[in-house]
Amino acid sequence: MDAPGAGHVYLMFDSGIDEDQADDYFQPNDYVPFEGKAWIPVETTLYGQGDFRTAWRNGVQEYYQRKSEGTVNEVDLRTARLITYPPGRIESVTSPPPTRQQMLAFVQSDIQQFAAYVRQIVGEPQNTPLNLYNAGAHYLRIGRLQESLDLMDRVIALDNNFADAYNTKGVIYTKMGQYDRSNFDQALDMFNQGLVLEPSNAGIRLNLAIVYILRGGDGDQGRALQEYNQAQQLDPNLQDALRGIIDEP
Repeated sequence: MDAPGAGHVYLMFDSGIDEDQADDYFQPNDYVPFEGKAWIPVETTLYGQGDFRTAWRNGVQEYYQRKSEGTVNEVDLRTARLITYPPGRIESVTSPPPTRQQMLAFVQSDIQQFAAYVRQIVGEPQNTPLNLYNAGAHYLRIGRLQESLDLMDRVIALDNNFADAYNTKGVIYTKMGQYDRSNFDQALDMFNQGLVLEPSNAGIRLNLAIVYILRGGDGDQGRALQEYNQAQQLDPNLQDALRGIIDEP
């Protein structure tokens, strides 16, 4: 970000999150929508003087203040070489890097602040199955698997007939399977418990088929095909859901 009137250049980076999904991850005005992505402004002069959240908070406040004044321009570094800027003079400043202990403290602070920030976005749900489920689904959307799992457990503790909670737990364990393949077995157990409650739930049967494919054990290909066929019978819209992934005879 170029602020000509301030004689200052700010930095913002692409979070990798699409703009239309940003509200799941950020509070309003905590990011900059730019080229279809959510970008994070940071005040780099705070390097070594505080945690990331402080640099982020200062950067985003400065951006929106200058944006309202019309004194900031977004410049993509990929095309910046096509723009000519007048040479500047920067005084030499010695800035020693943080020590290992300081870096660990900064990282720990960032982790704690991010967890608190996410809780603010999701909100503290009322202790009812539906509210807890919705909060858990939000955590799942932003990849906070353990928080989502904990909330689904609370849903089931209040209502053990909440089929979607079992299904969501199955999805969580499926995602965890990339780190520990034993989680695929737990995912299958959750999906099967969901089917006991809702045997005609096509989505759960499709999820079962996916886990069988991912687990890849003896006979899993046949089990996947069986669940996939039943899912298609229940919901014809799923006919092409696993095309090219599952081998049909």
